Amino acid sequence: MNRISPNCIRVAVDAHRLVCESHTSGAFYLGSMLQEWIAPDPVFHFDLLLPVLPERQTPWTEIFSAPNVRLVTPERKMDPTVSYRAQLFWQQVVIPSLMHRLRSDLYFSPFHLTPLWPRRVPVVSTIHDLCFLSDPFFSLGHQVHRWQINSACLRAKALICVSQFTCAALARWSPRAAQKAVVVPNGIDSDRLAVTEAKNLIEHEAIPVKLREYFIWVGNPGQERKNIPLLLQAFVAHRKVFPEHRLVMVVPQSARGALMERELARQVGSSLVLLSGISGQLRDALYACAAALVFPSTCEGFGYPVAEAMAQGCPPIAAATGPAAEIVGGAVPLCADFQPQSFVQRMRECVGLREAQRASDAEKLRRRAEEFSIKRMAAATLKVLSGALGQ
Repeated sequence: MNRISPNCIRVAVDAHRLVCESHTSGAFYLGSMLQEWIAPDPVFHFDLLLPVLPERQTPWTEIFSAPNVRLVTPERKMDPTVSYRAQLFWQQVVIPSLMHRLRSDLYFSPFHLTPLWPRRVPVVSTIHDLCFLSDPFFSLGHQVHRWQINSACLRAKALICVSQFTCAALARWSPRAAQKAVVVPNGIDSDRLAVTEAKNLIEHEAIPVKLREYFIWVGNPGQERKNIPLLLQAFVAHRKVFPEHRLVMVVPQSARGALMERELARQVGSSLVLLSGISGQLRDALYACAAALVFPSTCEGFGYPVAEAMAQGCPPIAAATGPAAEIVGGAVPLCADFQPQSFVQRMRECVGLREAQRASDAEKLRRRAEEFSIKRMAAATLKVLSGALGQ
């Protein structure tokens, strides 16, 4: 356990995803900011509340030994991600008990899992999305997330929304809570790859695709809001004109079986290339060489794949009714609705781009993506934390 100076701002942070779900977007959100915040003699010191000490290498190992970081764990190991019940127990019982051992000036909840106690400590919570509102009202997920968002809105001194889209959804749901919300857009971490370099990397990994003759999708197909039926319908329709084209889907290993049980996935057959556990560099190479990212999600808080694709000059094909509109910022056209034909039309437009137009669009997309930097996100988030303390 690192020693922490008493003359500093002490921030307790729910960091369970750094060890329990270290490769998820939630872990990336917190971990990427902490990597910006670690320093030898900073104003902020962070008590990372963990259900268990890290027992293996994770993408965030560097953070755990930083001089302004202290790891705080309960006496018994646990995993809050195994069930909603474990999640609520971690949030409302274990975290308050850990907080009583600390002398924190502030509590930061990066996932809207906000404990109601202790009341003496001011709280800042991040709301990524309100997609649970579209789930069946009496479903367990809807009820648990609704309660969690309610606790965050009630308890937090300030709320962070990761996009204007999420902030608008919050305002419709609770105008009162939206009054203490601040929009801090998510940041991404992508190095720009030259097409030649990206193509060589794809060939080295023996991935069976050709330059501009495939589309890419990245995410968890088990989530209904990802709208996988529309993705597959649009690709099946596109393939009638371009039978040699392929669809690359980067999915968790655990989701591959359920995906292939879909009738539409079987129709795609050998034109479907499934990848799991790939590096960030290979993912970026696939973006750089793809005709487009097809991302028909009906609900996102931010949509990391859209910004990641843009950073590599890859045009995103998404609906203009979600956060993709504010990320793309008019750099390329988006679909007006969620009709398969709208997506097919954009897919064929992307395939038919002349090289000069493609290069021009790619540069616009890259410049726009640069506005969503991790440094900017980390600095803006610290500003919100300071504001909650009246600094």
